[in-house]
Amino acid sequence: MGCLAAAALAAAACGGNAATTAPPHGTITRAPRTHAAMAAPAASAAPAAAPTGCGGTGPARRAWAEEVSAAGRVSWQVRLPTDPKTQGIGLRPLVIGGTAVFAEENAVYALSLRDGRQLWKRSFPLIGNGPLASASNMVYGLWQWRGSVIVLLGQVSDASRLLSLNGATGAVRWTLPLGKQGETGSQTLTGDGGLAMIRGFATLTVVDLTTGHVRWGRTAGNSLGPLAADGVVIAPAGGEPSGKLLGYSSRTGRLLWTRTGMPSEPEPTLASGLVVISRRDQVMALSPATGRTVWTVTFGTPGAAVASGPGGVVVTTSNPDVLYLIGPKTGRVRWHVPYQGWQMLLDTGTDLLYEGAVAGGKGLRLVDLRAASGSVRWTAPAPASSSGRVLRFGAYAVVVGDTASRLHQPGVLAAFRLTTGRLAWTASVPTFVQVPMVVAGADLLVQPTDASYGCVFLGGAGGPGTAAPGGAVTAPPGAARRHAETGQDDT
Repeated sequence: MGCLAAAALAAAACGGNAATTAPPHGTITRAPRTHAAMAAPAASAAPAAAPTGCGGTGPARRAWAEEVSAAGRVSWQVRLPTDPKTQGIGLRPLVIGGTAVFAEENAVYALSLRDGRQLWKRSFPLIGNGPLASASNMVYGLWQWRGSVIVLLGQVSDASRLLSLNGATGAVRWTLPLGKQGETGSQTLTGDGGLAMIRGFATLTVVDLTTGHVRWGRTAGNSLGPLAADGVVIAPAGGEPSGKLLGYSSRTGRLLWTRTGMPSEPEPTLASGLVVISRRDQVMALSPATGRTVWTVTFGTPGAAVASGPGGVVVTTSNPDVLYLIGPKTGRVRWHVPYQGWQMLLDTGTDLLYEGAVAGGKGLRLVDLRAASGSVRWTAPAPASSSGRVLRFGAYAVVVGDTASRLHQPGVLAAFRLTTGRLAWTASVPTFVQVPMVVAGADLLVQPTDASYGCVFLGGAGGPGTAAPGGAVTAPPGAARRHAETGQDDT
C-alpha cells in the first residue's frame, strides 16, 4: 500500500533518461553554485540501465541527502545507496540535536548537520518468504521520541515490526512484531509518547514508544488510519460501515465518546485542533474531547477538501472552484475567492500561498493571498514542472520545481521573499524532490530521489492495464502524460 503512490509516478519512467553525474555512495560533495536566475540546470550523461526485478530494465534509481543554507547554497550532499530492484518510499527526515536522520529503502542514516559526515547507519534484513517478504525490510515510517528514532518496517506484511533506535548510536533499544498482516493504514503520534495505528485491517492499537509495549487494542473499522488530539485517539467503529466515529483515551483505551450519523466510512482529518469531516456538501467540525459538533458549514457543492494552519481552516471546493477561509472557533466563513490551484497551501498566519492560475496571468504562478481579506498580495512565476509544494524557510517561501516529465534530470528549489514575492535565489538539486523538506535551524534538509518506476512499464508485454512479465503492472499510455504534466498520483 505504501508504494502505490510512488508506483503511479513510475509511469513517466519511459520518458527522457538524462541525469547528473553522481559521486560514489556515501561521498560528501560540496555545494554547486547557486543560480542567480531561475533556469533549468543542465543535464549530463544518463546512468547505466539496471534490472528492475519486474522483467525489464531502466535507469538505476538514485537518492541523496543534502543541506541547503538560507543563502541557497548546498552546504553538503551525500549519496545514499539504492537498490535498482526496489521502489523508494518518501519519509520526512528527522532533526535530533545536531543530527539529521534520513530513511532510504531498507536503512536509516544519521548524518552530522554540520558537515554531512555519517555518524551511524542501521540497515535491516529481509524476513520471511511470503508474497510480501520482499518489502519486509523497507522503512515505511520514521518518528522521534525523547532522543530515540522510531522505525516502522514492512507495513502490510507478516514480518512488519516497530523498532526504537538509540538516536546517538543507532543501537536497537526494542523491537515489537506487529503480527499477521502487520500495519494496514497510516499512523499518528498521540502526543503522550504513543503511536496509534490499525493492525491487520481490524485492531486499533496504541504502542508506548518508551517501552515498546502495546498499551491497548480495540476492534476498529478498516480506515485510512486513526487521528489523535488532546489525549484522544479517534477512529471509525469496527465491523461493517456503520456511520460511527469513536474517541478513546490514548493512555488507557477507555471509550470516551461515540458519534453517530457520520458518513458510512468516515475519513476525518485534523484542522486547527478540530476533527473535521466532509459530508456531502458540508464540512463538520467536532470537538476531539467530546465528539460534539462545534460548527457546520454548507457549501452547496460536494467534494470539499480541507487543510488548516494558523490563519484558519481552509476549504476548497470544485464545480465551482472556490477557496474558503473559516474561523476555527466560530465556523464563520471569513471570505471566499475563485481558486485554480493545487491543494497544498502554505499558511503563514498572515498570508496563504499556493501555486495555480490567476485571472489575466500567464503560466503557473505562486500566489500570495492576504489571510485577513483574501485579496491578492502578489504573484510570481513558479518554476516549470512545479510539484505545487510550498515551504516556509525563514523569510522565504521555497517552491520545489520537479522533473517528473523528464526522469533523471536535475530539479530546482526556488526561494521567493515572503514580503514582496521577488525571487531571492534558486538552488540545483540532483533530481526529483518527493520527500517533504525539513527546516533545521538556519538550514534546509532535502532528500532528492528519483521517482520510483521499478514495477511499472508503459506498453508492457501484456498491454495497457495488464500484468507484464515478473508481475509488473503496466499503465495506460495516457498515464505518463498525466503525471508528466501534473506530477500528481492519479491512482
